[in-house]
Amino acid sequence: MTEGSMHRQHGLVATRAAMRRDDKRCVAMTNKQNNTYESIALDAIEIGVIGVGYDGNLDYMNSLAERILGFPTLGVAGEAFAHFHNGNHVLANAVRTAMSSGANISVALGSGCFATVVPLRGPGPGASAQGCVVLVSAVDRRVASVSQLTQLFGMTVSEARLARGLAQGKTVESYASDNGLSLATVRTHLRSVLAKTGVKRQIDLIRILHAILPVRD
Repeated sequence: MTEGSMHRQHGLVATRAAMRRDDKRCVAMTNKQNNTYESIALDAIEIGVIGVGYDGNLDYMNSLAERILGFPTLGVAGEAFAHFHNGNHVLANAVRTAMSSGANISVALGSGCFATVVPLRGPGPGASAQGCVVLVSAVDRRVASVSQLTQLFGMTVSEARLARGLAQGKTVESYASDNGLSLATVRTHLRSVLAKTGVKRQIDLIRILHAILPVRD
């Protein structure tokens, strides 16, 4: 091999190594950007979500999960791991059982809070999360936003507020009293809401509203 050929070969090897480093940097930047997008999206929904890593640590908690469990905002992934395990043994045990068995586990955490742990069957170690915990609170019941209801069903703002109130457990009478409205006005709004959602009974309206994933306005 001539000296020129050796230089060209070394140059090719160096170029390929540089390309691999660039590819790794691009993948890392893409993953970081995707994680940012995921965080923004998960913070927008009104359901508590926790990501559990392959090491059993908390990879992520959205803001509603933090509020439901009473955790401080996570500055670093896994920061609240000790608090998570020491402060709520029921949830910690459910996570361990679900991760080891591969089966979904649902538990009651008290104070009207319920959790379901869902193992994620991903590509193996190195994935962003091994499991997902979904938290809901019966005390702080979340329903579709006013803007969601106006977009989905063409409700007016007044109708959407009534629909939300009914979905949160209010009666027609209590909603009228709380909002300083006459029963006749509220019942007129309710008839319009039922017509726009295509149902005839209030219980069917509530069933539809609870089926919509709530997001923040």
